[in-house]
Amino acid sequence: MTVRTPDSGFEAVEQRYETLSRIIPYVLLVVPLIPYVVSQSPSAGAFGITAGVAAAAGAWVAWMVVLHPAPLRRPWQGYVYFAGLLVLIAVLAFRSPWFAFFIWIGYLHAGQYLAGAWRWAGIAVVAFFIAMAQAGGFHRPTVPLIAIWVLLTCVDVVIVGVFVV
Repeated sequence: MTVRTPDSGFEAVEQRYETLSRIIPYVLLVVPLIPYVVSQSPSAGAFGITAGVAAAAGAWVAWMVVLHPAPLRRPWQGYVYFAGLLVLIAVLAFRSPWFAFFIWIGYLHAGQYLAGAWRWAGIAVVAFFIAMAQAGGFHRPTVPLIAIWVLLTCVDVVIVGVFVV
């Protein structure tokens, strides 16, 4: 006989969330390639570079999220992982603003793999790349454009901060 407790349904929801959290990063790496091709009309070489960086980001995330899903025993592993993720996020942000959908994963991983002030520093860096995408992607920096990036970064950090707190 199975005894159902009031929170029994949460186990199934939690299991589905775990499954989705392992799949979503890859969807968010593949889907932006479609509007990237349609809106930016990249050459075959440029598309190859962008797809290669997206594949590298997928492999990097798989290394940590899929191959090492248990809680980290050594905190430095999370810092190394997040630093590598930021490098890949930066390259993807420079390639196309459409990768902002994937860059959003950086918020979740900053919360999961960083601690203390480093968590907020990681969130701020991710917010900067999201802000760059929100402003239409990377363009030659001008004073007004940098001001827009900084303003959007601050807004994004506040919004994420509200959700985190």
